[in-house]
Amino acid sequence: MPNIKLYTAKLSPPGRAVELTAKLLGLQLDIVPINLLAGDHRKDEFLKMNPQWQYYLHIKQTFGGGGD
Repeated sequence: MPNIKLYTAKLSPPGRAVELTAKLLGLQLDIVPINLLAGDHRKDEFLKMNPQWQYYLHIKQTFGGGGD
């Protein structure tokens, strides 16, 4: 099973909650850090994935083919 990508700021409480929940469930995460001070969450490539401007983001994986 591929790891789940989590785009999050290091001190984000919602992102930390996702990390802790994944750990409790035994899920592996690929943490992709975003720098809020540098404006990473406002860059075009991030906004295409996250049009609601949330500070954390997970990418839905498709299992059994069809995903990247």
